[in-house]
Amino acid sequence: MSEVITMKRIGSEEDTTLAMLANDFIRKMSIHKICRVQKAGGKAILICFEEYYYRVESAVSLTVMLTQEENSQDAFIIGFGGGHGLLNISWGANESIAKKAYNALTELGFEKDDSVTGMYL
Repeated sequence: MSEVITMKRIGSEEDTTLAMLANDFIRKMSIHKICRVQKAGGKAILICFEEYYYRVESAVSLTVMLTQEENSQDAFIIGFGGGHGLLNISWGANESIAKKAYNALTELGFEKDDSVTGMYL
């Protein structure tokens, strides 16, 4: 099962730009970065990673989207692709890679945001 976590950091863009946050986040992750795409005039950054997990004998994917609002930044973390076998069991690999992103963003001042609804279809 995929793991989805939403987070929020309160602070103005002058405090820390989204690009600076993204760069700090990538450094903290220290896993293989696939891509970093900045869109919407720097108001949205999509970052994709992958890491090999022996417990599922394959790479697990992580996608993080950072967005800038007027006085806050939001992070959407999705750990996926670690399912193995006919039942697509991830043995906790999807949760583990999402937790790495969660911990790195917590160090950068983000907090878990449970107010987002409609994320799990």
